[in-house]
Amino acid sequence: MGLNSDMQSLIDNIKHPLVFYLSRSLFENATQKDLKPLEDLGLFNTLVLMNHKGEPKVISNALQYAQLSEKNKILKTNVFELLELRSKLDKKAFHYLIDEYFKELNNWIVIMDSVREKAKTEANNYKPYMQDYLEHQYETLKTHQKELKDHFGEWKTWFELERVFKLSPYDLDKGEYKNNLKPPLKTTNKEIADKTKTHSTAKESIISEADVDRHLLKSVFNVDFSKIDSEKM
Repeated sequence: MGLNSDMQSLIDNIKHPLVFYLSRSLFENATQKDLKPLEDLGLFNTLVLMNHKGEPKVISNALQYAQLSEKNKILKTNVFELLELRSKLDKKAFHYLIDEYFKELNNWIVIMDSVREKAKTEANNYKPYMQDYLEHQYETLKTHQKELKDHFGEWKTWFELERVFKLSPYDLDKGEYKNNLKPPLKTTNKEIADKTKTHSTAKESIISEADVDRHLLKSVFNVDFSKIDSEKM
């Protein structure tokens, strides 16, 4: 497979399978239209399972949640494939892939966090037994994020420094400092990570609920925001 198909397959594994619901208010904010008639048809505020094929199925019984038990295995396979791709792709190509992957994963973690917090009051087919499954899928994504950081976190930290500051005094490939710059004394990997922690935290906090809403609409239902935005002008 090419880079694009590799990346799409990995990203699909993040969001399939997952359980979520579409908030009527989310769509109304995006389209500026009253969508109550569509809610009456069951299109909104209804928990659905996005299965392995990306097909949404309304949750009607506990057996449907069985697919979520495979999520951890699927994501571990993603880690293995990312490690393989790191050894095969050139640095810039893998930079692009891992950056997109981290962003996609973070978006879905935020979405799943919202689902587990709000489903009990917003989803019309919510049942108390469902809460454990909603908590489980959120924790599974968080565990996956931690495992990714264990494998790629330090490596990605250097990439973020290169991107933010447009240069890197340290050549990761050669292990030599460029431009005759002297390396900082007694600087450990942990210290490097600590110095960029504030930047990383600030970057993650920039993601607003509106951004997450738009991401969900675009990635799952292919909502064309360019047309919607142009109609508002």
